Amino acid sequence: MASALVLSVTERARELAILRALGLTRRQLARMIRAESVITCLLGALPGAVIGAGAGTAIAATLTRDQTGVVTIGVSPAQIAAVLSLTYCVGLLAAIPPARRAARARPPRAIGEQG
Repeated sequence: MASALVLSVTERARELAILRALGLTRRQLARMIRAESVITCLLGALPGAVIGAGAGTAIAATLTRDQTGVVTIGVSPAQIAAVLSLTYCVGLLAAIPPARRAARARPPRAIGEQG
């Protein structure tokens, strides 16, 4: 996640510099990049959690039913919530270096650079 975000910020350096030149503060730019990172992480984690929990439960239920005749599998909402919370934290932490780098860029210099 971190490397993808660094690449994204590097590729969009001119766009971010224009936003800074138009009046976006460093803090607002860093917040925007952190929000983008968290949204990207959660957009991957939410469908993954639903598909993983559904498929895992179905497979485990099939195996236990075949072996014991009774389905004894359940999904723990607390574990899914914990994983999604961890994903949120990872997304937030992954955004710190790229956000700092983008916020430190000087708008006139970044706008003038050719990509």
